[in-house]
Amino acid sequence: MTLLGLGLGFLLSALVGGNNISACVGTIQGTRMLPKKVVLSIATAGALLGYLLEGGKLQRTRSILGQDLSGDLATSAFFVVALLFLAANTIRVPMSLTHSLVGTMVGMNLMLQHPMDLPYLTLLLGSWVITPFMAFSLSAGITRLVRKYLARPNLWEQQNILRIGLTLTALYTSYVLGANTLGFIGAVIPTVKELPIPSPLLVAAGFLMGVMFLGRGVSRRVGEDVYQMNIFASLSSQAGGASVIELFTQMGVPVSVTQATSSGVLGSAFASPIRIVNIRAVLYILSEWLVTPIAGLILGAGVVYILY
Repeated sequence: MTLLGLGLGFLLSALVGGNNISACVGTIQGTRMLPKKVVLSIATAGALLGYLLEGGKLQRTRSILGQDLSGDLATSAFFVVALLFLAANTIRVPMSLTHSLVGTMVGMNLMLQHPMDLPYLTLLLGSWVITPFMAFSLSAGITRLVRKYLARPNLWEQQNILRIGLTLTALYTSYVLGANTLGFIGAVIPTVKELPIPSPLLVAAGFLMGVMFLGRGVSRRVGEDVYQMNIFASLSSQAGGASVIELFTQMGVPVSVTQATSSGVLGSAFASPIRIVNIRAVLYILSEWLVTPIAGLILGAGVVYILY
């Protein structure tokens, strides 16, 4: 099972790279102000830096299990999440690693009747409710402030300021993605027996592959399909969503990056004078928030039922 767990861990990291990093930078791609290659390079560097510097704060997530998953069960959990991510990439919907992996692990523990850290699990589940409201509100407020103080008559000066702002927010958003989401993966991967290579190297290599080859469709869903982003909205949604992710990272709680970024996009749209929002695309994303953890729970319980 070691080699299978290694392969699935690598695949999961790649799917997260393609799905979640693109959800973070998709808003900036929607403005078309920065070249795609530049955005992805900045985002990749930021995510890996965040993982190395702060990813260790997510070690507490292993307490969800009550005890470490055995190698077989952890490998099975990766397999379930990988299937869900493949489905999400196929229909171009940004999916939450947190929702899918937590749902799968909880389903497994319920079937096995393993004890879980209920106070921490309650905090984690509560973050799923709080995150979209916080990201929406922060992004809406930042949008109003940006429009008020950066509405300069000198268009060239304004564009330069916004370009710098977009670059910094891309770096920051990717940094907190690495700290939170990749940190979550790194906390779970060591439960798959002893790997022949260090887990940080496994996560980083898979993530890079995902960014390079899997991210195009999902980034369009967030950055262009949901809301035709202007520069002010892109800057604000990135800053608002990333701030919420960073807050929960300091608490050791893995949150849904897609919830934060997607809610930030909607908050920016709400605060903008002209709002053209694709309701169908919004419903796609909202349905993921409900369907993914339930699907993970059912599939996780099913895997235990079959294996045991």
